[in-house]
Amino acid sequence: MDILSFLRAVNDEYSSVIGAGTGIVAAGIGWRNLTHLRNDSKSRSRPYIYVEPVPGLHGNGSWDLRIANLGASIANDVRLSAIPRWEPVDELDRHTPAIQRALKDPITLPPGSSLRLMWRIDRPVENDNRQVAGAPENTTIAVTYKGDLDRKSRKRGYSDEFSIRTDLGIAVPVPTSGNKLNGIEEGKELRNIDRALRALARHVGELRR
Repeated sequence: MDILSFLRAVNDEYSSVIGAGTGIVAAGIGWRNLTHLRNDSKSRSRPYIYVEPVPGLHGNGSWDLRIANLGASIANDVRLSAIPRWEPVDELDRHTPAIQRALKDPITLPPGSSLRLMWRIDRPVENDNRQVAGAPENTTIAVTYKGDLDRKSRKRGYSDEFSIRTDLGIAVPVPTSGNKLNGIEEGKELRNIDRALRALARHVGELRR
């Protein structure tokens, strides 16, 4: 075998090895991309439960707990627990038992839906006192839920924790209820209409949050 034939044989051997190696690398990259796309598809299709405090529908000083499914599929067996568990503020606190009963039962949230629970009241009343009831200012909500995409999401599900703070309420805007009708000539019917319009304006403002 002359030198030229030898070099051709060596070149063919190296070409085969390089070709096989390139094929293996390409197959590995393709598999990795396929796995990434599959995981990305699952992430975009799964439910995402988000919990936050929002100004309540019962006027200034009230807070609601909003539980929303921001994901693209249904969230089943949604369970919430407060950390730590608290006791009623006093014998007049009827909110705490109602909240704890509501948190005891699992719920189902379709994609894009939400649920609001009365959470806390802290506002001034007569004689420089304050009406305080419900959850404390600073607490944590642990949430677990299950999806409906595959066996893993149906069996193991998902979990998360959210810090719920209402002590930052001074920075939260509150919708106005409009101008108040004044004057001693104000009749009973006009007063009723005035109250209804002011309540309607406030509630529409709340719905826009």
